[in-house]
Amino acid sequence: MLLILLTIYLFLKENGYYGTGTIHVNRISKEIPLPDKKVASKRDRGSKFSVLDKNNGILYIEWVDNAVITIASTGYGVNPKNSVKNSSFIMCFQQ
Repeated sequence: MLLILLTIYLFLKENGYYGTGTIHVNRISKEIPLPDKKVASKRDRGSKFSVLDKNNGILYIEWVDNAVITIASTGYGVNPKNSVKNSSFIMCFQQ
């Protein structure tokens, strides 16, 4: 599944499209230094961590909400915009 996911993201990127979506941590290469889920879940809600895989241009973003959420993107960066009163975390993707 890892190769299929990477192939889809890279195909989209090569054809001028961006791909962004949630991804399970076990689908990410071990070479990408994302924190362990147990460590990440102890951080404050709304905190984030991102790593760019320079080999293929995929950005991996991990942030803490009710659970640890991981996103992969080929065309967008991370810019936390603001928080709202119900403690939701709003993430704004900008090119």
